[in-house]
Amino acid sequence: MDELEAFHWDLTKLQPTLNIPSRLPLTLLEAGLNETWQQRIQRMLRPLRQTTTACSMCSLGQKRCYEHQTEFDPHVFSNMNPSKWMIIGQNPGYNESIQSTPFIGETGQYFNQQLERNGIQRNYFYITNAVKCHTLENKKPTYQEMQACNPILQMEINLLKPILIITLGVTALEALCPDQPLTPNLGKIIYYSQNKIPIIPLYHPSPRNMNEKFEKDLQNICQIILIKSGKNK
Repeated sequence: MDELEAFHWDLTKLQPTLNIPSRLPLTLLEAGLNETWQQRIQRMLRPLRQTTTACSMCSLGQKRCYEHQTEFDPHVFSNMNPSKWMIIGQNPGYNESIQSTPFIGETGQYFNQQLERNGIQRNYFYITNAVKCHTLENKKPTYQEMQACNPILQMEINLLKPILIITLGVTALEALCPDQPLTPNLGKIIYYSQNKIPIIPLYHPSPRNMNEKFEKDLQNICQIILIKSGKNK
């Protein structure tokens, strides 16, 4: 964690994004001269969300899902929360697809509890997935499915320019660093090769993956976020 401490952080961009209006301008002309950083990012994310939810570049996005006696759209984009802290998971589960929001199912709720234990709320983060569609029975996405979604993930990263990315699980790490194995890098800083953004890989936060190391690694991350956001002095 010493390496991360040496980074320069722009504290004006680290505050949790709250109360962003649901109706934001779509163009720079509409935005005028008073557009905040958060509003600008949300304005640019909105057409990307529309593209994502209309995507049929792989078989996952070409048809609706039927599970638990419910038919639903498999596409889920992100939580649309402009932040310099980014979380990337694998892909949406059933509950996420029903509510069109990432990480709100059982695993997401458990992860939220772990964050709150360390004084952090989920609204500190931009939350997305490496693959934007649900897979039946929560099967691991294939390489082809990951590749189809990768341009969208790259655009999210390019728009937000995060100062830290937290990857949850093997798929999320493979999407950014396909040559880096998960286990030896858990809790360590590695770099996203395209633009040298620091990444800290963690296990996917399902209850079976919870152990002392996961909790310690997450605690370290939360402490850094609090310090650099001016919340823990």
